[in-house]
Amino acid sequence: MQSYEKGRNKVSRSPKPSYVVSAVFAFLVCGIAWFLLAPPKQDLQLLDNGYAMENFTTLGVGMGGGADSVQLAIQYYNKGQYATASKVCERILANDPENAGAKKIAGIVSLRLLDYERAIAYFHQLGALKNLYPNPGKFYEAIALLQSGIPSNIPHAKTLLQEVIVEQLEGRDEALKWMD
Repeated sequence: MQSYEKGRNKVSRSPKPSYVVSAVFAFLVCGIAWFLLAPPKQDLQLLDNGYAMENFTTLGVGMGGGADSVQLAIQYYNKGQYATASKVCERILANDPENAGAKKIAGIVSLRLLDYERAIAYFHQLGALKNLYPNPGKFYEAIALLQSGIPSNIPHAKTLLQEVIVEQLEGRDEALKWMD
């Protein structure tokens, strides 16, 4: 579109290219600054993996709660004999289905063997025990759900972590960090 003003030929144009380049540059600088300065949001599964590596690599000898056979399962676990540790836990649970120490170790062993369904089941049973304090069942179940790598398990894991926080169960401090 052309217009005439005092004898000069004036043509309407889009903004000068230097303004466009400056605007794009400013946008990019702001985007890069936001990316670099924003606090990093860590992936829930990465945090979970770190916790599992740190806390389930070796188990404390007193972790099972007294019974000699639970201690034996822990010893097998710490030696890397996971299948044997699992069998010991299964024998204990066959005789004493409410044995919290055996359920806990059996769940951890199942995690180590990448048998997530079994780990989830053991930890769920552990979390259902009413007379156990502190009870890590819900927290460990959330860990197993996240470790499974199944995206549909993540919402349930988050729900369990919220319950751990609200009910102030074992794992609350970690759950608070993870849900931040």
